[in-house]
Amino acid sequence: RSDPACERKGALAPMDQRTKLRCLGCSALFTLVIMILGVFSLIDKLIISPIAWKVSDLRDSKGTSQSKGQTVGNLFEHQVAQVLSTAAADAGAGSRRADNSAMSAQLNSETELVQAPPRLDAVANRFVKLERECGSPAVNGYADVNATCLENSSTARVWQELVASGELRTKELDCHQEEHVSIDGLAVAWGPHHKKDSWEECCEACKNHVPGPPHGGPFRNLPCNAWVYCPHDVCFEPDAHRHTKGDCWLKFTETPHSPEINQRGVLPPEYRRRHAKAPESCDWISGVLVPQGVPVTNGTFGPRWRW
Repeated sequence: RSDPACERKGALAPMDQRTKLRCLGCSALFTLVIMILGVFSLIDKLIISPIAWKVSDLRDSKGTSQSKGQTVGNLFEHQVAQVLSTAAADAGAGSRRADNSAMSAQLNSETELVQAPPRLDAVANRFVKLERECGSPAVNGYADVNATCLENSSTARVWQELVASGELRTKELDCHQEEHVSIDGLAVAWGPHHKKDSWEECCEACKNHVPGPPHGGPFRNLPCNAWVYCPHDVCFEPDAHRHTKGDCWLKFTETPHSPEINQRGVLPPEYRRRHAKAPESCDWISGVLVPQGVPVTNGTFGPRWRW
């Protein structure tokens, strides 16, 4: 509304400067209010109302219910996503369908490759949950190894339970062979007295190993889940034994899918400075036995690596 002073003085007498300023201010404020209302009306007409109508149509066609508390900001975000999706579909629907078909085929193929056979799914799940419970065997030069702890470890118990039930068939397992690596573990068959002509024969011996008599030694009741083979005339290890071609060590290690490593690959200068007879790279070939579907990691370097 106009200022009464303006109405009173506008036609009857000249206005002083102060009154003129008041009149101009009131007119400017009135004009600004009208403009703001017009802008809000335009926004409602061009943006908010079409969005509400579009969302209502989508809800009715898909049979879904929107939350009563949904904000205008969420509606705007949904509308923008729908507009972008429609534009992308119009621009390259045929190309996208071809790409999606190829991607689906690839994903299906990869899924088929990585899935374990149904018979071993439950077995694999039990193995990936195993943990090392009896510590690193090479600590203090193997002087602190506790055979009873190892026999009662979850690795040994799960292995023997599954073999006894027929759920785990060791002869069907892969060797997971790796050159230039020496895997640590407790010997269930002593290498110098257990010669084989190839690493394949050594792996098969591990698969066929049955714990208990006639095997002797403190670890006779443990299964074989790791093997180490010497393919050269002499194979280096930082111990007092002489390791020669054909040595086939059968070993037990906790968490065979993530074993402790004695040596791997090229031996670093500091290692060779500690051991003058050490070669440039590890001499041995090693592997582990785990159920199908269990991922085998690189493991971790054990205490023997720092001897």
